[in-house]
Amino acid sequence: MFKIRIYNNIDVNLDRERYNCGNEAQLPDPDLILVRSEKLHGKILPPDLLAIVRAGAGIDDIPVEECTQRGIVVFNTPGANVHSVKELAVWALIEAARNLQAAMQWLNKQEKEILLKLEAEKNLQA
Repeated sequence: MFKIRIYNNIDVNLDRERYNCGNEAQLPDPDLILVRSEKLHGKILPPDLLAIVRAGAGIDDIPVEECTQRGIVVFNTPGANVHSVKELAVWALIEAARNLQAAMQWLNKQEKEILLKLEAEKNLQA
């Protein structure tokens, strides 16, 4: 079974029959480390470690030189947040086109009156 030490509460969806995932205390000798922002400089890397994966862009928190000397593969996932960026961009376009900020402010001011009207309508329909 492949052992993966995960830092920073990264949510992974892996086959638990093939992969044993856990934190530093649970997996003292992982095959792979998955990290987002944990600083690995100064940490003791397990002797049989095969790879370190950075969930995101950049690898400045990983001791790349030490990993290179030990034959540990280091890579990152710079495109991993592309869907979140697209969603934010679409929201910004819709917000700008529909003036949602002003609409939300109006709704917040009218909330009590709207709720009273809705309750009155429910009573009429009952």
